[in-house]
Amino acid sequence: MKEVEVIIGIIFIVLGAILFSMNWGNIIKLFGFVLLSAGIIIYVLVVDSIDEKKEKNEIKKKDIVLRIFP
Repeated sequence: MKEVEVIIGIIFIVLGAILFSMNWGNIIKLFGFVLLSAGIIIYVLVVDSIDEKKEKNEIKKKDIVLRIFP
């Protein structure tokens, strides 16, 4: 499920950057900026949670090894 959230974040970033760079009007630029910001927030939160999950798994593996071999 995390892969889908990463893809959605990247899509928001790309669409936001495209809309923000267009010269159609202030409302479109504002909408592009909001999409860009939302995409960055989603991407950072998902990648951060994936990193935390990996760290927790590594700690659990180390604890298991230490318990098996006293």
